[in-house]
Amino acid sequence: MRLSTWLGLLIVGAFIGLSCSGPETSNSVETASRLYHVQLDQTKKKKRADRIIGQAIDWWNEHAASVGPRPATTEEPPVHVMWRAPLYRIRLGPFASRADADSVLAVAQQRFPEAFVRPERRSSDP
Repeated sequence: MRLSTWLGLLIVGAFIGLSCSGPETSNSVETASRLYHVQLDQTKKKKRADRIIGQAIDWWNEHAASVGPRPATTEEPPVHVMWRAPLYRIRLGPFASRADADSVLAVAQQRFPEAFVRPERRSSDP
């Protein structure tokens, strides 16, 4: 390529770079690309998972109105089991932000002391 062509590409690249608003902060990227679940418990045994999900559904039905944040999506029930070998994971959510999940966790740990917040990439992400 000729020098003038390279110089032109360099100027265009610089112009495009200057027109950007800058890099996103880690919080805005995290909020946009993650969902959060409150993992209430996990087990290798299906019967135990079934028993825990029953307890979790009862707990959610009793406390949902007072917990505050609602799950971010209605595509799945708020309490569900996710199986990934070798564990059944009993989860509540998903929640749109870490703050929402943390607020539910604070109440859930009274009944499920081993509960914790589990971040997860949105399924539309590569």
